[in-house]
Amino acid sequence: MSNFAALRSAVTQASATPDGEALARAAAEPLSEALDRERGASVTDHSIFDAHARRFEASWMEDMEALGVKPPDALTRVTEYVPEIVSFIEGIVARGLAYESAGSIYMDLAAFRRAGHAYPKLQPTKGVATAAEMEESEGSHTAGVGEKKGAGDFALWKTSKAGEPAWASPWGEGRPGWHIECSVMASELLGDNMDVHAGGVDLQFPHHDNELCQV
Repeated sequence: MSNFAALRSAVTQASATPDGEALARAAAEPLSEALDRERGASVTDHSIFDAHARRFEASWMEDMEALGVKPPDALTRVTEYVPEIVSFIEGIVARGLAYESAGSIYMDLAAFRRAGHAYPKLQPTKGVATAAEMEESEGSHTAGVGEKKGAGDFALWKTSKAGEPAWASPWGEGRPGWHIECSVMASELLGDNMDVHAGGVDLQFPHHDNELCQV
């Protein structure tokens, strides 16, 4: 409520001046939300998404430099690895460990276990995960009713919704899943083995377990 009051006050003050830019800045948040609802689905130009990401990438790099953090030896962007991601997923499907459903590709955890693999490895107690944990595993993706063979199957490739970035694939227009991005980029740069994988303990499951599952 206090945020709303502050926003209303800022908009009211800006409205009392002839400065149109000041009013636009004050009302930027609600205007952005309204424009996204009304016209977001019409945005298909990849350069728009790219420019938005680059803005925050540059800001983050500036913060790291200010903190004295050395720049990375390699900087990867998922959008630059989409062909490799598609090829990687095709390999998983060819091994019978993933399946297509409604234009999306899901990791088949039952098939993965039948092939003799353990899942999850890093946090075995998550073998029976809660619905909330499995929802987190999917990121922003929501599967339709009956779309997945198993509740724990996670998306490798997702059908894009209107207004989301989309790339061509053998399964139709879509975008990579959350976990496959990291598996592919790491494999491209480091090969089949990795000495050390850093990350927060909160990412052990599902993210890091799903990375292991994919490779």
